[in-house]
Amino acid sequence: MFKVDTYVVYGTAGVCLVKDIRKENFGGRKAEYYILQPIFDRDSMIYAPVDNEKVTIRSVIGEDELYSLIHELPERKPAWIENDKLRNETFKETLRTGDIRSIFFMLHDLYLHKFAQAEKGRKLHIADDNIMRSAENLVNSEFAHVLGLEPADVVPFILREAFPEK
Repeated sequence: MFKVDTYVVYGTAGVCLVKDIRKENFGGRKAEYYILQPIFDRDSMIYAPVDNEKVTIRSVIGEDELYSLIHELPERKPAWIENDKLRNETFKETLRTGDIRSIFFMLHDLYLHKFAQAEKGRKLHIADDNIMRSAENLVNSEFAHVLGLEPADVVPFILREAFPEK
């Protein structure tokens, strides 16, 4: 169980501060809830059941692990799934798990595919674009929090760190 005043990653909302933990009654179901405030959307509050099995809640990545992920990029081989339906299902499942490593590398694959499509004068499929935006939100939120950056500064930081010679 997470404690009040700790940072967690909740589903696709990104990094949130645990503001409180209390019993609430929603829809006739009395349960213990985390009261979460997304760090980049201070006007929102999320009431998340402590025992929620549908939405992933996890600890924020450590700085060492974050740098390790970034430094793997230059050597990593992309893993694009050609079958649209299988790719969409796989990507949705990757987001659902909340595993930042898998999400980060999936986002890398999406960026590479987007650039390849642009060279051909094409765009990403709408489903890929939607997944990419969700993955960007998660990665940018978490990396920005850990590194003390604004979310918009995350991609330039990653590129400088992973590919310093370019």
